[in-house]
Amino acid sequence: SQRLGRHRYKVERSIAWLGSYRRLNVRWERKASNFLAMLGIACILICYKHLAKHSEDF
Repeated sequence: SQRLGRHRYKVERSIAWLGSYRRLNVRWERKASNFLAMLGIACILICYKHLAKHSEDF
């Protein structure tokens, strides 16, 4: 159960980051391809912000 908690935290944190994008919370797009494109853009933005925040350390 302790090992599950480590992985569960990462998944819940990632879903919370995606939840900050309002367009993904409520699915406005009718086509799945449009929704997946928005999901990809949100993931790219999250990674970019994370890398920009931590690039100062190097």
